[in-house]
Amino acid sequence: PDYKIVIAGPDEGQYLRRLLSLRKKYHIEDTVIFPGLVTGEIKQALLQKASIFLLTSFSEGMPGAVIEAMAYGLPVIITLGCHLPIIDQAKAGMIVRPNIHEVIKAVRFLLENAEARQQMGINAKNLVKTEFDEHKIAQDFINFCESVINKNKKN
Repeated sequence: PDYKIVIAGPDEGQYLRRLLSLRKKYHIEDTVIFPGLVTGEIKQALLQKASIFLLTSFSEGMPGAVIEAMAYGLPVIITLGCHLPIIDQAKAGMIVRPNIHEVIKAVRFLLENAEARQQMGINAKNLVKTEFDEHKIAQDFINFCESVINKNKKN
């Protein structure tokens, strides 16, 4: 009762109708919210008010939403398909297998452990500053290009 669940994003898999039905069946209309795709100030407000960020996926390239959530200081729960092992290494969140029991266990842990949630949020924000900063990414790309050029000069 102390939390709201916001499931944001477009209904790409046509799951919304089923989710709305489940929400009604379990009488949780006031607890689970489906705003659809959120952008701009609404997305900022949701991230500022959030306690955790969860992305379950079987396959993601570079999950920008996860990085954006971490920039807001949110601890994240992601599945292995998000391909961000650095989150575990930095203790910025939790990486779980894509099954309901592991997801629930992780959510429950973070909601029940304010100190862990807060520390992971701090670690998440620091991770974004050190690893996903636009200047660092640009410099890493320059270094990569220089290494390719230098390797080709030797050949």
